[in-house]
Amino acid sequence: MLTPFSKRLAGVVEYHLRQARVGLGAIGTPRLLVPIFVLSVLQWLVILGCVAFSLRAVDVSVTLAGAVSVLLLNVIGLTLPAARVAYDRRSK
Repeated sequence: MLTPFSKRLAGVVEYHLRQARVGLGAIGTPRLLVPIFVLSVLQWLVILGCVAFSLRAVDVSVTLAGAVSVLLLNVIGLTLPAARVAYDRRSK
């Protein structure tokens, strides 16, 4: 499935998919999946609310789409560099 991409990109994607599988395996029992999912969604909603209130606190008019965009960019900006460092360390 990853053959159209470069070997390096395919390796990164494959690594993250394997890590996701390991992470989901840590749940242990399938009956915990629903409560964990619900709590995760609630957590993301609270973080989204914090982003919106923070922007309003500095007098920035923000829409829901704007708050979601800020949250998404924060997650990408904080997660990808850390994942890249972990991948580079593993591949050495």
